[in-house]
Amino acid sequence: MRKLFPGIVLLAMLLLFPFAAPDASAETKTPQVAFHISEYIGHVGRETYVVLECWSPDFITKNMNTFQLRNQRGEVLATAQWHNPASRLTIRFTVPESALGANELSVWWNGVDVTAEHAYAAYSDLSVPR
Repeated sequence: MRKLFPGIVLLAMLLLFPFAAPDASAETKTPQVAFHISEYIGHVGRETYVVLECWSPDFITKNMNTFQLRNQRGEVLATAQWHNPASRLTIRFTVPESALGANELSVWWNGVDVTAEHAYAAYSDLSVPR
């Protein structure tokens, strides 16, 4: 009986005080970002840009407004601060040689992909003879 007592007490506590499920509203809400144009063309070593729109600007706070533009390999092509998420954000960057060819673009915020739909970019090298 002494060995069963702690188990009975634990079972009674679990029945009387069940664990609360995590509150979904307490989770960090992420913004939804969309590319203004779904396809981009550029050249290695040249400046190019992408234009973003935010569908949920209220989720972007002053101290959490850094966004990363990445390709399908996870390479960060550019980082930008979105100071006014109610307006469009233009990210300008120089295309690295590693991005030569076709790229699927996504936008990341706090380690999370917040892109509604990915965009596609094709980057060529102008120094290669045709």
